[in-house]
Amino acid sequence: MIGAVTLVAVNAALNRWLVLDPHAARVLEGTSTTVIKDGKVVERSFGGASIN
Repeated sequence: MIGAVTLVAVNAALNRWLVLDPHAARVLEGTSTTVIKDGKVVERSFGGASIN
């Protein structure tokens, strides 16, 4: 029970912090990457990853 309460409290605090600080949100959540555009794969979005 203590673990569940702790997780909920930390989650609530983290969510409030991320809403108030856009830079922290960008650092912790990252940015989106478009991998499909107009029905075609965007090759450069993979950044050198070996994906077949």
